[in-house]
Amino acid sequence: MANLNEIKENVIKEYICRYPQWTDIKITKSIKNSDDGYYLVVKAKENDIETEGEICFVDNDKKVRIFSTIEELINFIGDRQNKKWYLQMFTKTGISAIVTLVLLVTLCILVFRPGQADQQVLQFIGGAFLAAIGFLFGTTTTP
Repeated sequence: MANLNEIKENVIKEYICRYPQWTDIKITKSIKNSDDGYYLVVKAKENDIETEGEICFVDNDKKVRIFSTIEELINFIGDRQNKKWYLQMFTKTGISAIVTLVLLVTLCILVFRPGQADQQVLQFIGGAFLAAIGFLFGTTTTP
């Protein structure tokens, strides 16, 4: 995924195309959505009057979806929350959870088999498990 500054530039370009009469277009707030993109609040001026603001969504493929009404936004959020479980498994969080579980099971099998676990293998898998946990539960910040 592109960094937030690139995303903001793409969003401003999309708004310039959609609303050519708008001036002073700026992003006033951005929120990272767990793993599939950003919600951004966009404000501008139209005929020297500040607009109320709109919300848009940018997915991991940098596709900008502009919501003109609250109904559009609510429908979009509802559709995304109703994803099938097997589609959610292939998100960044889902894949991280699967890898973490596989590493945890492998670590448990190696630890509880007496005399058969090499110390270096245990350290390697333990480190990979901790890294996977950090990736799964780690925090993300947006500037």
